[in-house]
Amino acid sequence: MDSDIKKAGPRETISRDLEYGTPTTIRNNRPVKFKIEMTNGSVFEGIIPANTDFKVTVQPGDITNFDIIVEDIPKIPKIVE
Repeated sequence: MDSDIKKAGPRETISRDLEYGTPTTIRNNRPVKFKIEMTNGSVFEGIIPANTDFKVTVQPGDITNFDIIVEDIPKIPKIVE
Protein backbone atom coordinates (compact mmCIF):
# COMPACT_ATOMS: atom_id res chain seq x y z
CA MET A 1 0.00 0.00 0.00
CA ASP A 2 2.90 2.37 0.68
CA SER A 3 3.81 2.58 -3.00
CA ASP A 4 0.16 3.39 -3.83
CA ILE A 5 0.23 6.27 -1.35
CA LYS A 6 3.46 7.70 -2.76
CA LYS A 7 1.99 7.69 -6.29
CA ALA A 8 -1.31 9.28 -5.21
CA GLY A 9 -1.98 12.91 -5.94
CA PRO A 10 -3.61 15.52 -3.76
CA ARG A 11 -7.16 14.72 -2.59
CA GLU A 12 -6.99 11.15 -3.88
CA THR A 13 -8.39 8.35 -1.75
CA ILE A 14 -6.84 4.90 -1.72
CA SER A 15 -8.97 1.91 -0.73
CA ARG A 16 -7.61 -1.57 -0.27
CA ASP A 17 -8.88 -4.91 0.96
CA LEU A 18 -6.93 -6.14 3.96
CA GLU A 19 -6.19 -9.82 4.61
CA TYR A 20 -7.77 -11.30 7.72
CA GLY A 21 -5.32 -12.04 10.52
CA THR A 22 -2.35 -10.56 8.64
CA PRO A 23 -0.80 -7.39 10.07
CA THR A 24 -0.65 -4.56 7.53
CA THR A 25 1.79 -1.72 8.19
CA ILE A 26 1.28 1.69 6.60
CA ARG A 27 4.25 4.04 6.54
CA ASN A 28 4.57 7.17 4.46
CA ASN A 29 6.89 10.14 4.14
CA ARG A 30 4.09 12.66 4.71
CA PRO A 31 1.02 12.84 6.94
CA VAL A 32 -2.08 11.17 5.49
CA LYS A 33 -5.64 10.96 6.78
CA PHE A 34 -7.37 7.65 7.38
CA LYS A 35 -10.99 6.57 7.73
CA ILE A 36 -12.02 3.18 9.09
CA GLU A 37 -15.66 2.08 8.94
CA MET A 38 -16.73 -0.76 11.25
CA THR A 39 -19.52 -3.32 10.85
CA ASN A 40 -21.42 -1.82 13.81
CA GLY A 41 -21.52 1.61 12.10
CA SER A 42 -18.64 3.19 14.03
CA VAL A 43 -16.30 5.39 12.00
CA PHE A 44 -12.75 6.21 13.06
CA GLU A 45 -10.93 9.10 11.39
CA GLY A 46 -7.49 10.50 12.08
CA ILE A 47 -4.08 11.36 10.78
CA ILE A 48 -1.14 9.01 10.38
CA PRO A 49 1.96 11.16 11.04
CA ALA A 50 4.83 11.08 8.57
CA ASN A 51 7.46 8.36 9.02
CA THR A 52 5.53 6.38 11.64
CA ASP A 53 4.20 2.84 11.50
CA PHE A 54 0.41 2.44 11.53
CA LYS A 55 -0.42 -1.25 12.01
CA VAL A 56 -3.81 -2.80 11.29
CA THR A 57 -4.76 -6.47 11.83
CA VAL A 58 -8.28 -7.24 10.64
CA GLN A 59 -10.42 -10.08 11.98
CA PRO A 60 -13.46 -11.33 10.01
CA GLY A 61 -16.43 -9.03 10.42
CA ASP A 62 -14.57 -6.10 12.04
CA ILE A 63 -13.87 -3.53 9.33
CA THR A 64 -16.05 -2.85 6.30
CA ASN A 65 -13.92 -0.10 4.72
CA PHE A 66 -10.42 1.32 5.20
CA ASP A 67 -9.45 4.47 3.25
CA ILE A 68 -6.27 6.52 3.09
CA ILE A 69 -6.80 10.14 1.99
CA VAL A 70 -3.79 11.95 0.54
CA GLU A 71 -3.73 15.72 1.12
CA ASP A 72 -1.71 18.45 -0.57
CA ILE A 73 1.76 18.95 0.82
CA PRO A 74 1.85 22.50 2.23
CA LYS A 75 4.38 24.90 0.73
CA ILE A 76 5.31 26.13 4.21
CA PRO A 77 5.48 24.25 7.55
CA LYS A 78 2.22 24.09 9.49
CA ILE A 79 0.79 22.30 12.49
CA VAL A 80 -1.11 19.12 11.63
CA GLU A 81 -4.43 18.99 13.46
